[in-house]
Amino acid sequence: MYPQELCGLIAHVYEHNWPLKFLFLVQFFFASFSLICLIILGLLINIWRCFSVHIRLLILSFLVALVFADIGVLLSSVYQLQVILFRANDTRCYWFSYTYNDCHVIRLLFNISVVGIYTSSTIFAVESLISWSFKLKNSTSKYLSLFLISVQWLCSTIIGFDVNLFFDKTAQSKLHQPHCSTLIPTPTQFNGIFFILLSLHIFALIIYTVSYIYFSKKKVMKRLETVNKKLYEQFIFNDVTFPLICMIVSLYVANVVLDGHFLSIIISMVKSDTHENEFNYSTKALWYECQTAIVPLTSILIFGFLIKRIWPENPIQHQQETLGRTIDGGFDEKSDALSFHSLEGTLKCNKAMQERCQEICSKLPQTSSPSISTFLPSNSSSSPKLYDMEEGRITRSKNQSNSSKD
Repeated sequence: MYPQELCGLIAHVYEHNWPLKFLFLVQFFFASFSLICLIILGLLINIWRCFSVHIRLLILSFLVALVFADIGVLLSSVYQLQVILFRANDTRCYWFSYTYNDCHVIRLLFNISVVGIYTSSTIFAVESLISWSFKLKNSTSKYLSLFLISVQWLCSTIIGFDVNLFFDKTAQSKLHQPHCSTLIPTPTQFNGIFFILLSLHIFALIIYTVSYIYFSKKKVMKRLETVNKKLYEQFIFNDVTFPLICMIVSLYVANVVLDGHFLSIIISMVKSDTHENEFNYSTKALWYECQTAIVPLTSILIFGFLIKRIWPENPIQHQQETLGRTIDGGFDEKSDALSFHSLEGTLKCNKAMQERCQEICSKLPQTSSPSISTFLPSNSSSSPKLYDMEEGRITRSKNQSNSSKD
């Protein structure tokens, strides 16, 4: 039997709280949609070999964190929706009576993933800073990215796995509460790492802002294009990673602002309530779920940004850029430079045509893409050629073919 007071709190929190029920629906639908979109995006980035290897690894790790966070949102929303929609009213006191262990199971994957999302901005900044400072080769940058990803997920797992026992020593495993907001904190409420995460976000913003302002100067860019092509390539990828960092920081700030404690303090200053305890439970639950719902919404925005950056404007440009990235991204290792088997689906290349494909890449137009033209020979614009992937032959541009006939 559950105490009558607890059942009364549960009825007050759930039965007449329509905004809370609406948030559960928002979490379910947006998390489901975001999950599908992110999986498709990750497959496209991997199949099309977008970006260089080390940047691709960091972006895919970031997408994995978003996917796991969406799965965590789905688990929480599905559990609470099935109680509201399918369970009898007289059993809700049982289903909505949470212990610390119950909430720990429901929120575990979400908390680990959100910490991974928050630390992704620092991983992007550290990788860029080391690459700029030591002029690392592609193979070295790849291993650096793998090391940073391993450290990131190790720290995220340690922090998110048992946060309440790490940062709240008064937790009682047998205490029953009407909502997890009073038992398991959100990552922005982790007292032990709040200022650490805040400092890491400030560090990432400073690194990227300074580098972006410095490298945006035309003279610096022109010198990098001819002297330090590796650093120039890194700056090109910053056009993708810098907006991602801004979105991560915005997500963190939004979660801090949506913390129910801020609203409770403001309302308590202007309004007195005789049922203060019940009112606090309702507001904590509402804003706790708002912090959860904003994660899949941000995931959809990130999907829209990245899909726009990688989606080809026309088939020829996509074929040129994909083939160019294969050689540019792996010129430090022969095995990577000759790895055309992953492009068979889109480029129809095979091992027997490696030399011909390499010849085509060396003569791509200079205007095809900054990330490609930077690494091409200086005489590549003299005889531009296009590759007919359907018929497997080399054809010159229409202007040159017309001039040859004359």
